[in-house]
Amino acid sequence: MHFKLESAERKNHEQTLLEINKRFSNAADAAGLGFWEYKFATQSLTWDRWMYKLYGRNTEYGVQKISLWVDSLHPDDRARCERELQDAITGVRIFDTTFRILTPSGETRYLKAVAGSILDHAGVTVEMFGVNFDVTESVLAAQKQAQLLDELTRINGELNTFTYSASHDLKSPLRGIDQLASWITEDLGDDINDQTKEHLRLMRSRIDRMERLLGDLLAYSRVGRSVDDAVSVNTYALVDDIYDLCVSNKNFTLYRAENMPIVVTYKVPLELVFRNLISNVVKHHDKASGNIWISAEEKGNFIEFFVRDDGPGVSAEHQDRVFGMFQTLRPRDEIEGSGIGLALVKKSIESVGGRVKLESNGLNGCTFRFTWPSIVVAK
Repeated sequence: MHFKLESAERKNHEQTLLEINKRFSNAADAAGLGFWEYKFATQSLTWDRWMYKLYGRNTEYGVQKISLWVDSLHPDDRARCERELQDAITGVRIFDTTFRILTPSGETRYLKAVAGSILDHAGVTVEMFGVNFDVTESVLAAQKQAQLLDELTRINGELNTFTYSASHDLKSPLRGIDQLASWITEDLGDDINDQTKEHLRLMRSRIDRMERLLGDLLAYSRVGRSVDDAVSVNTYALVDDIYDLCVSNKNFTLYRAENMPIVVTYKVPLELVFRNLISNVVKHHDKASGNIWISAEEKGNFIEFFVRDDGPGVSAEHQDRVFGMFQTLRPRDEIEGSGIGLALVKKSIESVGGRVKLESNGLNGCTFRFTWPSIVVAK
């Protein structure tokens, strides 16, 4: 009776092991895992059917020589792989590597290999076992991504160089033209008629706009490439200084929240953001006087700033458009500007991981809200 119980238990265990083995085999097939085993005593290599499939070979049952694997390796990877295998055998490192193989049809594949060792009582490796799986798609995708990144870096470098050169080289002739316009005005003196005077005024206005555009283009190209150290910035004092500098018309009143924070950040881009937002209020206001409110709230590792005005507002269909390059909502003859200011704001904020949003009912007032990290860690 006892014997029958043991037999029944053994049979149940065997059945359980068969079920586990079947499930494991199915999972390995689904993952494309190829299993191998190498015994040093007999120098015999055993592959399962997935190993043969990975290497593009017909299934050959029975033990093989290690040359089956070595001869499949890409010539440029062979020495490295043999060295890594030898290091794994002697215990210097774990065998965990990626290499190329050449299939009999001439196809190149990238395989990932991971292996473990079995040691005897003296600590000598007597057997190795492991898995291979195909990583060709991921390796080629990473290579393509690296190539695209290199190309993008090169193009950005060329674009930045061009922007700097164009900005620098074009400013000289512009100043020369402005000087000529000034001389013409002086030479004509009282003989200048109203039409000519207006034409000269428009010309000098266009020159001033072009200089401002070139300066803003250069600033835009430099955003995100700051080499300055992060410093402690008192935003209450920063906003006050920018207001005094940018708002010559003191009919505009600035209201700052008392709890404006101190942040550790790159001062120049944050200053650029506030300068453009404050200037934008005065420039686009529909009245000769107005109000600007600036406040802040802590949001985790970020500070959310609010810049609000009582101007004409921006309709919903134009609220995303204002952050585009060279975008203005009024004719350029009505308002001076390069059309880059808010694009600069957006790029500066996003360069430190923040976000900016415009809120307005389209009738009265705008609120620009943007997040800025309370501590910027130098890259």
